[in-house]
Amino acid sequence: MLWAVVILALLMIKKVPVEPPEFKVPGLDKIVHFGLFFVLSFLIFFEQRSFNRSENWFPVLVVYPALYGGILEIIQWGLIEGRSGDWFDLLADTTGALLVFLITKKGRSRMKPASTSI
Repeated sequence: MLWAVVILALLMIKKVPVEPPEFKVPGLDKIVHFGLFFVLSFLIFFEQRSFNRSENWFPVLVVYPALYGGILEIIQWGLIEGRSGDWFDLLADTTGALLVFLITKKGRSRMKPASTSI
């Protein structure tokens, strides 16, 4: 999925030191992580819904994106110079994905499994 590649690219680039801006948004990094994984889970939901797949949605919308976020944090911590893994980034990733799970609950309940009539 293209969005997963975008997330990978954004989270793997080396941070460039810059002078602090006059207007600094506290927690902006966490907001970005939340937003990236909110969009990822939302896109997964619509992709799965377009194929009318009825499955256990919690792993698909929350666990898999959270694992992806965790893997990216481990890579940042151990392999990317100038980056560091952060538990709070992973929490923001998971929270974004979890919110999609909660928001789409009504839409998931309307989905009917594919009929298998003979």
